[in-house]
Amino acid sequence: MFASASEVSIEATVYLPPRVLGAFLSFGVSIWSAFLVLICFNIGISNLADPRELASFVLVILFVLLGITFFWWGINIWRLSYSFRAGNLIVRWGLRRIVIPISEIREVVSGFEVGKIEIGGLNWWGCHVGTGFSERFGEIQFFSTHNSVEENVVIVTDRRAYSLTIGDINTFYQDYLSRYRASAKPVSAEEKTESVFGMDFPIWDDKSFQALLGFAAVPFLGILIYTYIFYERLPSAVRIFFPEAKSIVEIFPREELLKIVYVALGIFFCNIVFALMVHFRARSLSIWLLFGGGIFNSLLLAALIIAFENG
Repeated sequence: MFASASEVSIEATVYLPPRVLGAFLSFGVSIWSAFLVLICFNIGISNLADPRELASFVLVILFVLLGITFFWWGINIWRLSYSFRAGNLIVRWGLRRIVIPISEIREVVSGFEVGKIEIGGLNWWGCHVGTGFSERFGEIQFFSTHNSVEENVVIVTDRRAYSLTIGDINTFYQDYLSRYRASAKPVSAEEKTESVFGMDFPIWDDKSFQALLGFAAVPFLGILIYTYIFYERLPSAVRIFFPEAKSIVEIFPREELLKIVYVALGIFFCNIVFALMVHFRARSLSIWLLFGGGIFNSLLLAALIIAFENG
């Protein structure tokens, strides 16, 4: 099945949402993160045997990752666009390209008909990318920069609905109607999501992944906080008991206990990196990586507490 000649002759049109506020806030977080990195460097990160400098080192890594992430999101907000092209409505967000055949669109309605809705995903002023649920439309995928959902246009298909922030709604709707009427035959395309290099990162839609990311982070942060608070209270040399041979006690410099923190640090960041890398191809593996990392760091936290108490 092919598009008619009249449809092919219609030029492609691109619609850009208001992007300044969302991009400004996202880039602002990146700049704030860079400022905090400088503060951590000022505290010092050369002597990782010092818990304060170790904490500064960890914060540097976290703030660098935070800054890079929000900078990437800021770029995506600035490049967000909607276009009519070759019989399709195409939404571009980051590495994703959502292709919606015009022939599959059942209706185009105002955001006023959505009602109150909560959006899961990226959700701050000027940026709403994620999923919400409406009683009338069911699942709604948001690619919008609205201040209020009433500003949006809702594109409804048989599979799902999409909420988009269109600056000139009347022009967009007339453009859609002209293309729909010009389609003498349905276009040979299906509603789909494409991605650059075959990669897609719908992590903001994956509640299980987000929950396990928090699960993995809690014991790691517990290790950092506990070490930061109690390390200075330890004597310069600590005693290590071996439960299987209670008569054996070894004396170690207290710096040896920081190896537990180094191991936890490596496990936490390596698991997150690998989980993010494999999520788009093997979601279950990424879930198990986070779960396993959280369990292992929980055991390390327990071992650290026991070692500090016995020291």
